[in-house]
Amino acid sequence: MIWDDAKIVAADLETSGEITHEDLDTKRPASKYALQPWMRKTGKAWVTSASMLQHDGQNLVPHTSQLFPDKAVLKRMLEDALANDWTILGWNIAFDISWLMSFGPDMEDLCLRLRWLDGMLIWRHLEIEPEYEFSSQRHKKKRYRLKPEAVQQFIPSFAGLDEDVDFHARDQASLDKLQKYNDRDNVRAWVISKMLWGKLTDQQQRAVLIEAESLPMVAQANLHGIPIDRLAVRHLSAKLDMDAAARLAELAPDGMREDIVRSPTKLAALMFDEWKLPALKENKSKVEGKPNSRSTDKEVLHELAFIDVRAKKVKQYREALNAKGKFCTSVLESLDYNGDGHSHPTAGIFRTYTGRMTVDSKQGRGKNACQIGFALHQMKREEEFREIVCTEG
Repeated sequence: MIWDDAKIVAADLETSGEITHEDLDTKRPASKYALQPWMRKTGKAWVTSASMLQHDGQNLVPHTSQLFPDKAVLKRMLEDALANDWTILGWNIAFDISWLMSFGPDMEDLCLRLRWLDGMLIWRHLEIEPEYEFSSQRHKKKRYRLKPEAVQQFIPSFAGLDEDVDFHARDQASLDKLQKYNDRDNVRAWVISKMLWGKLTDQQQRAVLIEAESLPMVAQANLHGIPIDRLAVRHLSAKLDMDAAARLAELAPDGMREDIVRSPTKLAALMFDEWKLPALKENKSKVEGKPNSRSTDKEVLHELAFIDVRAKKVKQYREALNAKGKFCTSVLESLDYNGDGHSHPTAGIFRTYTGRMTVDSKQGRGKNACQIGFALHQMKREEEFREIVCTEG
């Protein structure tokens, strides 16, 4: 694709919601619901600001710049993009698409018919290709944030312009400041994306466009989540409890207790000192001068299971405990939090070096974290796990 200024528009939404806590960094009032488009229908979350910029041949000018836009405003944005054959560019645009889709099936249809492009996806392909040597530093998880990393790196003159913006503003002066920030952020996303696009090879550009086709589908999945059968989850939880109890009872004559399995140090002492199993791997100590510890991770247990039935039972016991936490406890907590009968594991397509999709099961940090989903990418294949997902209606 040859970049055509007239055909690439930049869009971005700022969202907020009922105040639920204090932001750990800014110490300002904040909302857990601001990142959860499925909460819009409950009235707990809303779109605070919308911005869409188009290029008039010389500059980026507003197509839409409005506080608290209603559905009609947002729909007109999408309809104009479709009528003019525009590609809508954003930064983490799947998030914005989810919010647009939350306004109804007609908005979903429009979003699915439009072409979308994401600056993070462009940046990712520029950084990872070609690859000549392996570097652990290079392969670290990265989210390709628009600010401050990209701004400081590519257009440093734009850096620092968004200081003291309140994303959950209520007074008019702060809201006006937020709207200006929204427009400015759009300019930065458009400028940086064009700059990065020009650095890609034809092959890289094709890869970006192919992957970008998934953006509205990922957004749709994040919005609607997964319908869950509560009763099936409870049945699975009870079965896993029984499985764990059975394995623990079988291991009890060999000195196993629940507290031992839950403690890597105690488990290592039992397995390697009393049972005399070989210690296959060590965990490097993080404290200088302290010796390395003997590993009892799942890889070690997998290997030891072939040579000792007790190790196999330890592995099965631990798997039952972990599975209950990931696919029962977390799922039920997400249902209680979301309140719509769905778990909302939120997918991201730019976060790994290899291109593998990742899933967030929580949002927020520390005491402000909320369980919105579960570890979908680790879901077991067995029927008893798959049965917790149900059809709607």
